[in-house]
Amino acid sequence: MIGKFSLSYESEGSAFSSFVIDKGFDGKPLDSITEFNTYGLSLDDISKNKLIDPSSSIYHVKIDVDGAECEVLKGAYNFLKHPNIKTVLIELYLYENYNNILKMFEEMDFIQDKSFLEKTKLMQIDNVKKGIIYKELEPTVLNHLFIKKNKIK
Repeated sequence: MIGKFSLSYESEGSAFSSFVIDKGFDGKPLDSITEFNTYGLSLDDISKNKLIDPSSSIYHVKIDVDGAECEVLKGAYNFLKHPNIKTVLIELYLYENYNNILKMFEEMDFIQDKSFLEKTKLMQIDNVKKGIIYKELEPTVLNHLFIKKNKIK
């Protein structure tokens, strides 16, 4: 599809830009400094059109989409269900869609590595205490690791 891309910041590695969705992780509208139309494809579309074929390789997927996780996962559902997808590392906000996202991963035959989640949480709290990052002491966003059930040994 062709959709509107809204850019919130111009600095490299910045966050809170959006494609089609005009709200952030908290449901509030995003401020944008510029907008333009661009092409967008879901992972399912890319796979269906053989631009990426998960059957020819084994994949580890990283998702960091600042609040659009449900929409992205819906568009990657069949791709991520493929048996060659071993792991998904995803940054999740611990807000309203959190439980729905966990359920989606369960439906795609993934389990969460809770020890990884706990290590991520402790590392973020430690970095806040050291002044390395400036966030709240109780994290509201954490990286989660999901492992395909048939890939656990």
